[in-house]
Amino acid sequence: MRYSWGRWLLITLLVVSLCLATMAGWVLRDLPLAREVVELTIEPGTSVRGIAQNSVDSGIEVNPSVLYWFIRLSGQSRLLRAGSYEVKTGESAWDLLQKLSRGE
Repeated sequence: MRYSWGRWLLITLLVVSLCLATMAGWVLRDLPLAREVVELTIEPGTSVRGIAQNSVDSGIEVNPSVLYWFIRLSGQSRLLRAGSYEVKTGESAWDLLQKLSRGE
């Protein structure tokens, strides 16, 4: 019995590690953009879901649900600021989140 629990624990840890590595890879890879520079405008009072959809509508080619959950799970969703932003080729989802939370 002990062997089977240890085996399942190992498999679970491997699956969790793989999921975390995949998420980290997505967060740190360059965002696919429709143009070299994407202009993103966030109006005051826009929800996190609205920010994610607005990002996609502006030319950031990601799934808005994935971007929404990334922002929510980051713990910084309450820090996002309204404003106009430029997202350039070579920037990651993490870079975008930092811009939005700092108001840069």
